[in-house]
Amino acid sequence: MPRILRVLAGVLIMGLLTVAISTAAELPDDEAIPNGHFYRQTGQETGNGYAVTDAGGVMFYETFQRLGLSNVGYPVSHRFPYAGLTTQAFQKVVMQWNPSTQAVQFLNTMDVLNGAGLDGVMEQIRQVPLHQALAADSLYNPNTPAEFEAIVQNHLAILDQNPTIKARFLAETSWLELYGLPINYRVFGNVQVLRSQRQVFQVWTAAGGGCPLNEACLANTGDFLKEFNIFTGAAVQPVSVEQARAGYEVTDPTAAPPSQPTAVPTVAPTAIPGATATPIPAPTATPVPAGSGLVGFGMQAHMVGGYANAATDKIVEAGFNWTKQQFRWSEIETSRGVFNWAPYDEVVNAASARGLSLLASVVSAPSWSLAPGVSHGPPANAADIAPFMTALLQRYPGKIHAVEVWNEANLFHEWGFLDASAFNHYGQMLQAAYTAIKNVDASVTVIFGAPTPTGVNDPNIGIDDATYIRRVYEEFPGIGNYFDAMGVHPNGGANAPDDTLGGANNRNVPGWNNHASFFFTRFVELKAIMIAQGDPNKPIWFTEFGWSSTPTSEIVAGYEYSQYNSEQDQATFLVRAFQKMRTEYPYVTHMFIWNLNFQQVVGPTDEKYGFGILNSIGGHRPAYDALKAMPK
Repeated sequence: MPRILRVLAGVLIMGLLTVAISTAAELPDDEAIPNGHFYRQTGQETGNGYAVTDAGGVMFYETFQRLGLSNVGYPVSHRFPYAGLTTQAFQKVVMQWNPSTQAVQFLNTMDVLNGAGLDGVMEQIRQVPLHQALAADSLYNPNTPAEFEAIVQNHLAILDQNPTIKARFLAETSWLELYGLPINYRVFGNVQVLRSQRQVFQVWTAAGGGCPLNEACLANTGDFLKEFNIFTGAAVQPVSVEQARAGYEVTDPTAAPPSQPTAVPTVAPTAIPGATATPIPAPTATPVPAGSGLVGFGMQAHMVGGYANAATDKIVEAGFNWTKQQFRWSEIETSRGVFNWAPYDEVVNAASARGLSLLASVVSAPSWSLAPGVSHGPPANAADIAPFMTALLQRYPGKIHAVEVWNEANLFHEWGFLDASAFNHYGQMLQAAYTAIKNVDASVTVIFGAPTPTGVNDPNIGIDDATYIRRVYEEFPGIGNYFDAMGVHPNGGANAPDDTLGGANNRNVPGWNNHASFFFTRFVELKAIMIAQGDPNKPIWFTEFGWSSTPTSEIVAGYEYSQYNSEQDQATFLVRAFQKMRTEYPYVTHMFIWNLNFQQVVGPTDEKYGFGILNSIGGHRPAYDALKAMPK
């Protein structure tokens, strides 16, 4: 189940968060500091942020003021050394100080991503056209002013494909300085996109893109370098205003932030020529398959204990073709080799009778398999899961179509221990489960158990989901050979499906928008980690996703954001999420709503209650009817 409560605002840390949030409310979004300004708008921690100054004669703040917020965006890093130059990233540009000219120049952001082999990733998950080298450029010498002008005109001709973007591009008198040369243009469904050396322009022809219809908007290309781990570590960790006033500056950008795991190794940076250089040929991009697109429309339901027939009837009525049930190993195999299948026979048979594909989520090792003194979690011997998986598939031949191996194992509540051994232990268990499942039925899809979205790294609470996935890849080499799809739980909290961290058109509910894990699109970062780990071809399954909606009188502690989601919001967000995946992310192939009917099972004081799309007597909330009417 979604555990944003337990991880980001759990009872264990609620007092600390309450203090931090109330303190942040008393702080301005930004404030003056000596020789510059301090901005909290893009800080990931309450009250922290980044300074922009002219300290040391490096004129970043003067440039920021001259070009304006609409062209530059807020800072998303500190000053740090990159490619031999003092550098600072902003949402839309990356400034570099050139000591030989005593002037600010701008990094060719998109060329850097291209040089890192990320073009295919950008095309798939950020809808950015691939880099292209124009054959005509080779006819000219870029070091000769007249011939460089011919190169410029070749590239400006690309703008003729979209008059709206062309007008916006050329309206900026410093377009060459800010944007570089146009590189490629492409239409992705409802969005028209221009790629230049330093910027991406978008025009949306249908609602939902976070940009006014039929207007040219600038992408946050500076943020791309953080998102894809080009800029990491101390360079992008926000600090307090007191540190900023003291002249905080990063000298080792690859250092891990305090109290955080070691940062993902970055691609070794190389100097990228400026706009006057010969355009860089495109290297072979990391392959990202188009994917099958969305084929699995699922709902997770509580079906044991007499709910199976009614729940599966409702799923079929809504036009969905998958359902999901959690199979608690501890309740089934209470003694080694002794099984009680009766509660689950009803579930499997009901789904099968109605033609629904079934995802079984296997969790909770029985007490006989746990290490001494351990109350919950995985089996002490990871291989002990294999006989259970064999028995499960043999019990229900042809009726279980996918198995998710564990649920939110990055939570202490689910896994029981989160020390350095946790990542390898999960890898061992997944390998054992995969091998057993495939030996019985090779057609069953095996899913890497979805972590919960969180930015916390505390072994007593949870591990950040992005960190967790990366560490499993690193600590268990070859893990990609032992699952068919990555499970993800992208829950939007109080944010709409199209909202992004720092986005200009977000709902901006205070306290629920200052970390990427609060946003539905968190899965994009997880996909980037898979690609970076050499595992680009697997699809993603949303094995749980949803929006909680509860009236003020029924708010559960830590889920306060749910009061900002009306029942109609819940309906709109769920439908938009399906639409977004169908049109923008073909590698997301299955989506399971959390949840169908838990309002019939638990009361309003339970965190699961607000996510239900049926009410407590089985009637339809607006979300159910909207999903039923939604094209599949």
